[in-house]
Amino acid sequence: GSAPDQLDSTSNGNDGTSSHPADDRVTGQLGKGIFYDGSSDQTSYGTAASLRVLVDWTISFWYKGLQTNGGSQNFLSKANSTGNQRSWNMWQDGSGKLGVGLNPSGTGTPNKNYITGTLLSDNTWKKVDVTFASNDLKIYIDGVEDTPTKNADSTTAAVFDASTTPLWLGQHGNGNNGPLGGAHIDEFRFSSAVRTSTWIETEFNNQSNTGTFYAVGAEEVITAVVLDPIICMW
Repeated sequence: GSAPDQLDSTSNGNDGTSSHPADDRVTGQLGKGIFYDGSSDQTSYGTAASLRVLVDWTISFWYKGLQTNGGSQNFLSKANSTGNQRSWNMWQDGSGKLGVGLNPSGTGTPNKNYITGTLLSDNTWKKVDVTFASNDLKIYIDGVEDTPTKNADSTTAAVFDASTTPLWLGQHGNGNNGPLGGAHIDEFRFSSAVRTSTWIETEFNNQSNTGTFYAVGAEEVITAVVLDPIICMW
């Protein structure tokens, strides 16, 4: 069968072109997801201007890490060292935790890396939300804000480099870091808005168990009320 391309459900039309075989389409958290098995699996979402968001954004996805191989595994990137096109990237580190790298200049300096305290490689679905606004990055795992460790090499600026390199899912933009191996990804979303903690928590509660997110009770009986015809009194 054909590769499972990912179609953009917004009006921007940033569809993803995939190199996956058809059997990499697997059961996701919601409907179907994609299995990244390390066999040159990656998806390119192109270089559209709508993807060059410099400030105020949220990235969300469901992630199911299956293994820890002792090395960093890039799985989301808007960065390429060729021509100093670095902006940001995400990876699963050697201990199975999420890493987020920020780069405002494109050159590699200044740079800021964040590593979560929560494991992603325990073979369970986890919802990841990363928000950035005015030099303030936050990471949420399953609707709860994580407390990541940060390197102290420099301070990030309030905006990012306007990298024209493609947005990649499954590898670093360099193409030489190797694709992500042994993980499922579902419901990838990139928004030019900073979602609040309550928004993120509500989305997690909804998507983690859609059957119990809300309940519909019995219909209420409305009792007729006779209203006084006076509409004004002095």
